[in-house]
Amino acid sequence: DRVVKPAPIAAGSYEGHIVLDATRLSLKWDLGVTASNATVSLAATGLDVEGSGTGRVNGDTLMLDVNWTLRSRNCGGTMRLRGTTANMNSAIIGELTYVDGCAGGGTKGGTFAMWKAGHRESAITP
Repeated sequence: DRVVKPAPIAAGSYEGHIVLDATRLSLKWDLGVTASNATVSLAATGLDVEGSGTGRVNGDTLMLDVNWTLRSRNCGGTMRLRGTTANMNSAIIGELTYVDGCAGGGTKGGTFAMWKAGHRESAITP
């Protein structure tokens, strides 16, 4: 048997999706990693959502705090994301909580899956 070690979080451009409530949004990240510090800038495609934040890296685990804005409605909020490497370090997948300042300010949950740029994502649909 071969023991597989989790791969560390790597800096770079990522593409994927985020699921908030019943909404799935395509997302792009630019992730910076220096030692145990992380920075991110993100943008949704198809919706005018942008954000940036900072966080920590510990081996294969990433924790980010992001401020985001939806310019078309002049509102925004915050997100706290926690993910780990997956698929032999081609992805970062995890869960999040976010404060939705565009819909009453409540805290909600969601998920995300981000792949290194150039990765092809497949979907099976009915």
